[in-house]
Amino acid sequence: MFKEGIDLCKENALDYLNEAKIIVQKGYLHHAYVSVQLAIEEIGKAIWLKDELENSSTDPVDIPDVVFGRGKDARKSHWVKSESIQNARPRFIMGL
Repeated sequence: MFKEGIDLCKENALDYLNEAKIIVQKGYLHHAYVSVQLAIEEIGKAIWLKDELENSSTDPVDIPDVVFGRGKDARKSHWVKSESIQNARPRFIMGL
């Protein structure tokens, strides 16, 4: 189930990047930023899920609501996902 979630996040990220490419080709670079940011967050979510799956000692794995933009810390969701991709940049380059 986690593998499917990770794959879905990666698929979503590629979709967002393709949208950004189309938007840029139409000459609206500043509008493409939103799609690129969403792609970054999807990759951050995939990295978070992969890390939790590999490092968790519980079954099922407990993923905090903030990762999915829910709960009292929902506003931190963007920061959490962006930070996870920043921390994983070397792994990301080598493949997720």
